Amino acid sequence: MQVKKHAPQLKHFRFHASDPKDREAQKHTMVHDLLQYDIIITTYEMAKNPAVTSLIRNTYFNLCVLDEGHVIKSLTSQISEAVRKIHCQSRVILTGTPLQNNLVELYAILNFLYPKYFTTPEKFEDAFNITNNQIDPEMLLKANKLLKLFMIRRLKGEVEKLMPKKIETKVCYDLCVCMYLSAIGTSMCISSFISFYWTYFRFYALYLRLKSFGTRVFS
Repeated sequence: MQVKKHAPQLKHFRFHASDPKDREAQKHTMVHDLLQYDIIITTYEMAKNPAVTSLIRNTYFNLCVLDEGHVIKSLTSQISEAVRKIHCQSRVILTGTPLQNNLVELYAILNFLYPKYFTTPEKFEDAFNITNNQIDPEMLLKANKLLKLFMIRRLKGEVEKLMPKKIETKVCYDLCVCMYLSAIGTSMCISSFISFYWTYFRFYALYLRLKSFGTRVFS
C-alpha cells in the first residue's frame, strides 16, 4: 500500500468492505474512533453506497483527495454527486486525463475543487465539444491558461526514473486527395468527389462504347 511505503508514520484506516457485518464494524470505527487515524482510505463504490453515504457526509475532513479523479467528469453520475457532498476544508484531484471530449469535463473537476467560483458550465459547453465538432480557439486558450493556475503537472519521466526514453519515429509522405479531404473533415467533399468521378467514368465508358460502335459501322 502506498501509505505504508511513502508515509509509514501516518496511521490509516481502510474503510471498505463487501460483507455487511464487516461494513457495520467499520462504520462503528468511523463513528467512535475516527480521530485516532490520520488518513481514511475508501473507494468510490463505498462513497456512493446508500448504507454509508450519510456517515461520510456527516464527517468533516481536513483534506479530500480523489485518485483517478476523472471519474467525476460527469456531473450527473452517482459517484460525482456523492463525492461533491463530502465536507472538507481542502480538495485535491489526481488524474492523468483531465478532459477528453469537451470542456464540461474540465468544468466538473474545477467545480469540485472550487464550487463557489465555478457555478455554471455554460461557457465551457460553448467552447469545445468534439462530438458536435464545436471548437472556439480563443476559449480553448483561456481554458489552458486557467488550468495552469490549478494544475501541477508531472511527466512520467519525472515520476519513474527507470522508465526508458520514449522513441519516436517520424515518417513523412504526401497525402493523396482522399486522405487530405478526410484530414480536414469534409466528408461532403469526399462524397461529391466520388460522385463526380463516378459520373465521369460512366460517361467515358459510354463514349468508348459509342466510338467502338461507330468504328464498326463505318469501317
